[in-house]
Amino acid sequence: MVKASVETKELPHVEDGVYDAIFQDVEEVDTKFGRKWKWIFRIPKADGFVDVSGLTSPTFSRKGKAYKWVCAIAKKNYKEGEEIDTDKLRGRHVLVETATVPYGDTVISNVVNVMRPPTQTQKGKKGGKA
Repeated sequence: MVKASVETKELPHVEDGVYDAIFQDVEEVDTKFGRKWKWIFRIPKADGFVDVSGLTSPTFSRKGKAYKWVCAIAKKNYKEGEEIDTDKLRGRHVLVETATVPYGDTVISNVVNVMRPPTQTQKGKKGGKA
């Protein structure tokens, strides 16, 4: 006879918002909507870190999310025909925007946008006209 109890697993997540993060990897995954790319980012926290991810289509059209994300990670825009090697982008710092979504009895954090981090000059820049 097997005896078991149901456990609720608390998945690591962060509150909705924009966070400094480090690009970890991108991998192909099969979903119920077809093949996707899963982009994985690490958000440093006071007590360690939390890994978050987001899905994109597996194409690099200029209007697609994958192209925008890789350009943010690389801090450059790619020209038509230029090779993109995501392995060389691991460890790069970016900003990620997350949104929590229900997942069974808990919630997970999905990456919904990836942005270039501000440069030193942008950090000190004030908006508006003089």
